[in-house]
Amino acid sequence: MIISAWLNISLDVVQGNEQKSKTYLQRVCEFFHEYKPKSCPIRSQNSLINCWSAIQLATNKFCGCFAQIERLNQSGLTEKDKDS
Repeated sequence: MIISAWLNISLDVVQGNEQKSKTYLQRVCEFFHEYKPKSCPIRSQNSLINCWSAIQLATNKFCGCFAQIERLNQSGLTEKDKDS
């Protein structure tokens, strides 16, 4: 749900990326609380920021590893061989 809130607010064509940080984070928090499942606890704005930071760090690590694999470009391998 946190990822969905971040994406929906950051991809808002009306507001775009011209939002001030405080306004942006407030909108993410409001979106999260409006659409979160009832079983999901209420989170503070700082809690959402910390959770997002952890998700972003893990995603960046994954993208870095994936980019390294893509750069290997071993000769003689087809795209199908690379996927295996």
